[in-house]
Amino acid sequence: MFSSITWELFLTTACVIIGSYYGITTLLLYHREITQWIKSRGQQPVVKDTPTTVSASPFGVMGNIQEASTQALRSSVGTASEINVAESDEQPDTVYSPEASSSEEHLLIGSIADLLQEVKTVSQLIAECKSDKAEGESLFRTLLLRYPHLRSTTYREAINFYILDAARNQFSFDLSSSEVNTWWEEERPSKK
Repeated sequence: MFSSITWELFLTTACVIIGSYYGITTLLLYHREITQWIKSRGQQPVVKDTPTTVSASPFGVMGNIQEASTQALRSSVGTASEINVAESDEQPDTVYSPEASSSEEHLLIGSIADLLQEVKTVSQLIAECKSDKAEGESLFRTLLLRYPHLRSTTYREAINFYILDAARNQFSFDLSSSEVNTWWEEERPSKK
């Protein structure tokens, strides 16, 4: 079948299809402009004398509008001596709002969310690899030591409970609350 089609026939067919596509598209999109152009082609163009104005700035985007608004602004600004500033003998009050502590708490909550996500990831890793207790302890200790600012907060117990819950559901070994609590402390130097 392909041996019966020549390159000349293929290229001619492709050109006709592409040309008809663009021709139909042009007629559908620009039919008003085309009919107006054909109607005005037989008539002589009428030259209108309209006064042209050149804006002061050749690069002005807003043209004459910009000049009028700039003049209005310039006329409304007074001199420096006309500007009155009220003097005040009052000292500004220093307010200690709970917002400062609230922002610190938001930072803590963000850190806790990050830590819990990492605990979840480490738990899944330990469960998938079927790691032993020593390797799990090492991974969790390393993770918890990355968050020393959470060590002395009230959220420590909740984080410990989350780790214990993950261990109960996924690990092949058991953990106690006291073991998880010791992971927060700095590593002790090994005995030689």
